Amino acid sequence: MKFSLDELTLIVVTFKSERAICNLLDTVPSETKKIIIDNSHDYNIKHKLEKNYDNIEVIISDNIGQGAGLNIGLKKCKTKFSYILDPDVTFPKNTFFKIKSAMAKIEDFTILTPLNSNLKRPNYKIFKNKKLSIFEKFFYVRDINFNNDIDQNIISVCRLDGYSLILNMNKFKDQNFFDENFFLFRECTDLVVRVVKKGEKVYLIKDCLIDHKESKSSDRIYDDEIHFTRAWHWMWSKYYFNKKHLGTLNASIKIIINILTTLIDLVNNYFQKKKNNVKICRMRISGGLNALQGKKAWYRPIIK
Repeated sequence: MKFSLDELTLIVVTFKSERAICNLLDTVPSETKKIIIDNSHDYNIKHKLEKNYDNIEVIISDNIGQGAGLNIGLKKCKTKFSYILDPDVTFPKNTFFKIKSAMAKIEDFTILTPLNSNLKRPNYKIFKNKKLSIFEKFFYVRDINFNNDIDQNIISVCRLDGYSLILNMNKFKDQNFFDENFFLFRECTDLVVRVVKKGEKVYLIKDCLIDHKESKSSDRIYDDEIHFTRAWHWMWSKYYFNKKHLGTLNASIKIIINILTTLIDLVNNYFQKKKNNVKICRMRISGGLNALQGKKAWYRPIIK
């Protein structure tokens, strides 16, 4: 498959992410197009980025969520390929060259990514091709990607983490990208699951690396409120994802177990006077209970 950098558009959703997004863009080739959706409604960051970087468009948005923000960028994308990224990633110098070399060997794909440079935290999963037990079918989403590997370096995978996803836009002509019911977490997993279920090709490039700092997308002064927000949406998104792919009963059993174990953690942290941990537990329980009640993912970070 032929590929050049001017056929690729980077799409990133930011929220109070000035330091992270600048670090990312400093490692991206200037000829690559870039669409940034800023969910913190920050015109200062728009002016700064559009002044200092080439081929970039910054779209100012309200805090509509990760998936909804990415959908805005994807619908504006005019290139053959898009590259979904979190702000807290950076690229080693040879990454884009290796992406280009790998794509020359691939005749067809729907989603593709480099490998996380931290090998202890792989950004992919491969499930064994085996007959699942009734228990496994009930409790786990385990669709297998039966497409063969290209070679030892370009391998078929069943899951990819959402901070790095190259999409072949020809495979998304219906523009059925991210489920906007998710606000934060699992929207990218949901997309990959849907692609694998359709029997489409998902690949990882093993000798091509990307650096991911994990949970560092927003500036550090907002750490506490971002952690609380992540705790709430982690539980809500977990329930919604399981309900969507495995059914209400499965999702309810899992989230009730999570709520009960979190309640135990809350009590332990309360007696140890760890106030932040207590609030994180409270936020997780709130997210789970709201999901069980069928409420939307309504919680938003309180930023002053």
